[in-house]
Amino acid sequence: MHHSASMKVITKVERITGIGRQEFPFTYLEYPIFYARRKMDYYQEFITKVMDKLQVWKGKLLSIGGQSVLISHVLQSMLIHLLSAVNPPNNVINKLHKIFAQFFWSSSIGGSSRHWASWNNLCMPCDEAAIGFRSLHDVSKALFYKLWWNFRTKPSLWSAFMSQKYCKKLNAVITGLGALYFLVPPEFGVDETVHNVYDVMDDSAWNADKILEILPEEFAEHILPHMKPPVVHDVLDKPQWMLETRGEFSVKSAWEYLRRRNKPANAYKKIWVKGLPFKIAFFMWKVWRNKLPLYDFFKRVGYLMASKCWCCAEPKEEIMQHLFFTSYTANRVWKYFLGHASIALDGITFHQTVTKC
Repeated sequence: MHHSASMKVITKVERITGIGRQEFPFTYLEYPIFYARRKMDYYQEFITKVMDKLQVWKGKLLSIGGQSVLISHVLQSMLIHLLSAVNPPNNVINKLHKIFAQFFWSSSIGGSSRHWASWNNLCMPCDEAAIGFRSLHDVSKALFYKLWWNFRTKPSLWSAFMSQKYCKKLNAVITGLGALYFLVPPEFGVDETVHNVYDVMDDSAWNADKILEILPEEFAEHILPHMKPPVVHDVLDKPQWMLETRGEFSVKSAWEYLRRRNKPANAYKKIWVKGLPFKIAFFMWKVWRNKLPLYDFFKRVGYLMASKCWCCAEPKEEIMQHLFFTSYTANRVWKYFLGHASIALDGITFHQTVTKC
């Protein structure tokens, strides 16, 4: 109970419930229970669990593909239970992201391997120039959408309590645009004879003429092609989740709606081919993004050094373009394979050549 609660109240609650008083914060069903501001210390248990799991894997010979699978299907899944009910501070999620990144790039924690891309830039689908991981920030938001949807649509002791505490004298379902009654312009006129959704239906289908008659065209065009009419009479109206054709909520559709995204690119679809070993596709991704330890990359990040391609009789700087495209050996390989496909090598760039191949 709150520290300012009187002893009389505390004693009465203890007698009625049979539960002894304890101090905040404490843990219940693995969730941190507290009041006042959120502190990172309250969530240390979850960070420790992730670290303990990594210690089990430490020293094992894991490929880069194996590490990505363990992150996606083990480490991130461990946190779903937490994120489905509580909203940890951003610095907790950022700490977990840092741990994932260290494991992905160096297969250990505290390693000094270079991170060739930021973790946020890896947390998108593969065709959007990323690796396919999911940001815990986005997952947390999607899971909170689920809590909000359950609060709005499923009667329960929890939803009744939350409604009485935070939404008294309010209708929690009135969100977004709100009730059509208040959206229709006064000059349009409101048909007071329409009280129920079934008043604008013929049997089990919308009465398009009636809807166009009582609503402005922009609202009618939103309802007719997108919203399925109810099929059961004499029941209360049911909210529809518009991101799913059946109207039922799904965390996946919520995540897809709110996540950070890039414009999909056809080149990445060709890199991440189903059945191709992850390490090969990942190497090709690093080539495409110029994320290999070559002279042009180091020069771009501020390191100047001598560079020499040891594969050439007349050495040139070991840059991406030279090593994979214009050097004598690379040029011979490209001409041999593209020649058999009747593709001319002259006048096209390295990225165009890869795409054509």
